[in-house]
Order: sequence, then structure tokens, then C-alpha cells
Amino acid sequence: KNRAPKSQIQGAQQGFNAAGKTLMEGVGGMFDVVTKPIEGAKKDGIWGFGTGLVQGTLGTIVKPVAAIGTAFSEVTDGLASSSNQLNVNEDTQRRSNRRRLRLPRLLFGDLGEVRKFVDIEAQLLQRYGENLKGVCEVVLLERTGKSTPVVLLYSDKLAVAVATVAE
Repeated sequence: KNRAPKSQIQGAQQGFNAAGKTLMEGVGGMFDVVTKPIEGAKKDGIWGFGTGLVQGTLGTIVKPVAAIGTAFSEVTDGLASSSNQLNVNEDTQRRSNRRRLRLPRLLFGDLGEVRKFVDIEAQLLQRYGENLKGVCEVVLLERTGKSTPVVLLYSDKLAVAVATVAE
């Protein structure tokens, strides 16, 4: 409910603090078996008591289990954040600031077959992204100016796209 978003957990200390709060909320859920039937009875009488009893019983089981999973996630987020901060050094910053020499290559088929780099295929990948997943062949059609129409052959379908030629 009022947990810090994953992006706000910075470091192991914050991860353990968030996990502690989450576990306390989960322990609070163990009392639902008592509180929910009372709330239901006040609201809807005997029918509300029965509904509250079912909700309370399920909440007593589900909330602590969910809290344990969420707490584990928060601790691992905090630890991961700490390890990322420890790994930042001159070399990693230089690598992350390095400019790409070329676009990523298109991988073919369902298994991601690696083929010789072709600039137009890389441009298609940049333009269409995940829509090219599983493409088996790229067939270039007649080039018209800066744009090139292509036929994309998949194992189960056919698509037509346009690649723009960089000059």
C-alpha cells in the first residue's frame, strides 16, 4: 500500500527497512480472521459475518505469504542497488559512455540465428523492434530514393516494411 517503489530503494539499508515494514503489514493480516467477520456482521448481519469469516481466513493465509515474497523482493532490490553502486568505477563509466559504432544486428528465426551484419536489416530492427522477432528472411525489393521496401518472411506469415537508407 504505502511501500516505496522499487526505483526508490537505494541501498541495502533501505531494502531491509522496507522489508521490515512489509512484514509488519503481513503480520497485521493474521488478525483478519477476527476483524473481518466483525466488520462484516456490523455491515450486513449474519451474511456479512459469513463473508467476513471467509475473507478473514483467506487474508490470514494470503497476506503473510505475500508479505514474505514482497519483503524478499525489497531486500534483493536494495542489495542489487548497493552492488550496482559498488561497481561504478572509471572503466564502467567509460564503457557506458562509449558511442556505438553501428546499430545492433537483426537476429533471425525463433532461435536468434546470427548472420553477417547488413545495415538495412539493422535499421529495420531499430525501426520495428520486437515486431521483427522470428523473421526468417529479409528480401529487398527495388530501391526508390532513400526508402527501400522489403518483404519479411516468417515461418508462418509474410509482412511488408520500408527501410530508410542512411546516407
